[in-house]
Amino acid sequence: MNEQLTFSKDFWSSTYEVKDGSQVLVRTEKKSIWSYDSNVRIGDKEYFFDVTGLLADTIIIYENKDKVIGNININFWNTEAKIFLENEGNFLFKQIGLMSSEWELQNEEGLMIHFSKNLFTNDGTIKIYQENNKCLAVGIFLISIYQQKRNNM
Repeated sequence: MNEQLTFSKDFWSSTYEVKDGSQVLVRTEKKSIWSYDSNVRIGDKEYFFDVTGLLADTIIIYENKDKVIGNININFWNTEAKIFLENEGNFLFKQIGLMSSEWELQNEEGLMIHFSKNLFTNDGTIKIYQENNKCLAVGIFLISIYQQKRNNM
């Protein structure tokens, strides 16, 4: 598979959308403009990303706000995150471009998803090498949290 998708967020919005043409595949929305916590919808499934830690470096992933299905640990420099998803395994999300413009999500088999964000807008493209909608949602969530952390500095 070698699918191309797009993602976008309006300037004042707290919502990112991943689209295949005009069809919305993933939608992430922060609880509030000041919070890192986010609700995520993938088709008919709902997830909640609960951000904890002094530096917002630990995230617990819930399905339907009650069942823990994974976690994310972000490194100190905000250039890499280790992801665990129940029944799916471990993943690595890492920055590969300058100024937080390119990211890759990998598993033990190699590259799964490549994210490329426009430096001057909140739009970008996604190239899928191994399909996994939860990983796609995690990637978009992490891009939004890194963007928010950078803006808060």
